[in-house]
Amino acid sequence: ESQWDTASYGALSLSGAAQTTGGDSSTGNRIALAVHQRDLPVAGGWRVNNGLGTINSANIDLLRNQQRFYLPTAPILGLGSEWLGPGSAQILGSVGEPGIFQGVRVPGFQTLGGSIATLGAQWSPAAPWNLGGQLISAHDVTALNGFTSSTDAQQSSTTALLAAAWHNPVAQAQLNLIDGSVSGTDGGSGAWLDSSLSSGKMLHSAGLFRVDPNLSWGNQPIVSDAQGGYYRNSYQSRRWQTELGVDYLNSISGRGASNTYYSGSARYQVSRDIGVGGVGNVRESS
Repeated sequence: ESQWDTASYGALSLSGAAQTTGGDSSTGNRIALAVHQRDLPVAGGWRVNNGLGTINSANIDLLRNQQRFYLPTAPILGLGSEWLGPGSAQILGSVGEPGIFQGVRVPGFQTLGGSIATLGAQWSPAAPWNLGGQLISAHDVTALNGFTSSTDAQQSSTTALLAAAWHNPVAQAQLNLIDGSVSGTDGGSGAWLDSSLSSGKMLHSAGLFRVDPNLSWGNQPIVSDAQGGYYRNSYQSRRWQTELGVDYLNSISGRGASNTYYSGSARYQVSRDIGVGGVGNVRESS
């Protein structure tokens, strides 16, 4: 792994690993290689980040800061670019062949065939607001997410998401709208609202969600066939740290049970070197 810092071309880095043991190339050889360029200055006050090789597909910042739902990036063999401009503007895209990383001591990358492309943008039209959207499309990728009965089958999908976020120093809220289709299914749509409020040493978080079955993000599954809500509370002082939460989850299709999850944890710092605590979780199904 190497890195160079330059005045005119940003920070350049090269990372990779390879192992060759002979025999079948699909199992005996492993390789992962990536070149990154960070903070490249361009006209108009824009900064650019680029990547080439075994990288992750890109997500806009609004998708990275999710309280309840996670929209994953996809490992790809390809290229990606992110442009950061004035007023919190962000434009990004990536394209490549998806795959999975393998190996522990020596990482490698196994491609899955097909392609994944994504394009997204976000900006701040006014001080407390951020708006954004992203489109991701997967074409003929080996299915690994349960939408088909065979892991050798190929899957295609197209999913779009719109997000609007509001924030001030003590509170924030974000609304997400998603719609997509997956080959072999009817596809679906959904929405979820996350919010949080800070009050002294206490933080309150709450949200509502409803997401149809048969939704994915690229070639990877996301939480779907679900509706419900959640509330979480956390408190932190010099000695105490506590967390409480309740989640209600119900299946839209009726194929799953209704579940309520209760969770709690507490930790007390007895002295500089000693702390005691505990964690508890309860699930109630009907």
